[in-house]
Amino acid sequence: MDAAKTVRVGFSRSVGLASLPGILLPFHRNSPEVRMQVSHEAGSGLLTALLDHRLDIAILTAPEKINAALQVQHSFADEFELIVGAQATLPPGPPPWPAATLQAWLDRQTWMHLSQQSHTGQKLAGWLKEQHYPHTPAMELDNFEILIQLVAMGLGASWVPRRALAAYPRKKALQRVPLPRRFERQIVMVTRRTHTLPKHIQDLIEGVLFS
Repeated sequence: MDAAKTVRVGFSRSVGLASLPGILLPFHRNSPEVRMQVSHEAGSGLLTALLDHRLDIAILTAPEKINAALQVQHSFADEFELIVGAQATLPPGPPPWPAATLQAWLDRQTWMHLSQQSHTGQKLAGWLKEQHYPHTPAMELDNFEILIQLVAMGLGASWVPRRALAAYPRKKALQRVPLPRRFERQIVMVTRRTHTLPKHIQDLIEGVLFS
């Protein structure tokens, strides 16, 4: 198949598999003739693959800096939710709860976090410290979909992207905890720096912009 009709897309593990349909489906509907090669690995590996011309576009949590040979084409906010199992007891009374009541409830939870080996995990841990929320987990994982499954089983509480929750089929097994502040990260779409992007890559980016 003609290389010009192939787009090689890499997603970082911390972006989560649940985000793939919302990014890939609009493009596939509009450009069914274009072949897609999709990979899923750590963000640092994706940037290296871009530089080595093994990928055309990488979608990952915004890094602190990127190589001058690369360029951010688009970014969007990704808000997180605090979730617990359906049988978990929330703080007494209706939200918003007094700060002391909320803090005492947070301190009693068993926490499961995204691994701090990821950029998102590090940023989340820093934000939790700034909010004076519990930041030492009983368990760390590298996959949001598994975190959601474990919370639904009643094994603890976790912070997960809202987009990942949207794709979870057993929503009645979860409770979202309303909070005055939420963690938010930036997701970026990165390509090699060039004056003109190939049309099929530009179409993929525009599918996200206008979907």
